[in-house]
Amino acid sequence: MSRNWWWRFLMLVAVTVMSVVYVIPTIGGLDLEKTRFPFKQKINLGLDLQGGLYLVLGVDFNKVFRDVVDRQTTSIESRMKDKAIEIKSVKTLIAGMPIDDPRVVVEFDPAKRAAVYDLLKKEYWNLRFAGEAPGRFELGLTIDYRQEVREKTINQSIEVIRNRIDEFGVSEPSIASQ
Repeated sequence: MSRNWWWRFLMLVAVTVMSVVYVIPTIGGLDLEKTRFPFKQKINLGLDLQGGLYLVLGVDFNKVFRDVVDRQTTSIESRMKDKAIEIKSVKTLIAGMPIDDPRVVVEFDPAKRAAVYDLLKKEYWNLRFAGEAPGRFELGLTIDYRQEVREKTINQSIEVIRNRIDEFGVSEPSIASQ
């Protein structure tokens, strides 16, 4: 029995010594370029060992939708000028609207209704007609397009965060949408 115990003890000491020798470059902060130490590789510490972080970031979709509608407003205005369709104004309407559904208001000469309607219907598939009055169309983002904008925004945000974390060389970060 005593011989078996000595083998176990020697095996434990050998494994402990090898573990300490392997960990020395990581703990000691050795310069791996200049040292004569036999092991020249540090252990990659995961996010939890580097001082892990749990962070929840949110996206203000109301602002995203306003920005999308503002770009659509600018696009409609320039496209109408390109097609030589005279309009009175194109503006973004936020007040009095649901917070996640800003609108584009296009005011035009009632005699040009058909030309304005055709252009909007043909080239702006991502806008829906939300209201109409003589000489005025009210347009909002379609539900499908809003969902597409949400998905693209989330994916883009995750990609930006992943790129920023990868710059620090953190191994195995866990980034997910919630």
